[in-house]
Amino acid sequence: MANLPFPNGYPPLVPAERVLARLLDATATPVVATTAAIYLDGGDHSWQRLGWVDVTRVAWEPRLGLLRLHDLTGQAACEVRLAAAGCPPLVALARERFGASLLTSTRMSLRDGRTVTVTARRVPGTREVRWIVRLDQQTDPDDPDLRAQVIAAIRQVRAEIGI
Repeated sequence: MANLPFPNGYPPLVPAERVLARLLDATATPVVATTAAIYLDGGDHSWQRLGWVDVTRVAWEPRLGLLRLHDLTGQAACEVRLAAAGCPPLVALARERFGASLLTSTRMSLRDGRTVTVTARRVPGTREVRWIVRLDQQTDPDDPDLRAQVIAAIRQVRAEIGI
């Protein structure tokens, strides 16, 4: 790795987190990709962190040279401008890290005709599994019957994949 000028130093890493790539994007923003997350230099002695386990979609737009990582809200939480054509190494790394944390994702029907998407993601470097539940739009997340059905759905998925 080249010795790049990172004015704010390097992001604070969690124990056992390793740096996989570091670069300056096309706007000269320092970017650090690790085993657990991607960090963008905020320019004010802070780093924006997006954990791979919180990424729901990796989108590469080669015409624009734009890598977008979408978070649990579905919004583009991280955008990196890359000058390289084709598929730059950071894009491949983001896809690999995203895929490595995904254990399963399945859409399930509930008793009353509603559906729920249940996703299991492994937190990198741990045995911890993070469960993400996406409800239909008109669904009240505080409905106790719905909560019971979601818990049952997670139990079913756990039994099916053995976690």
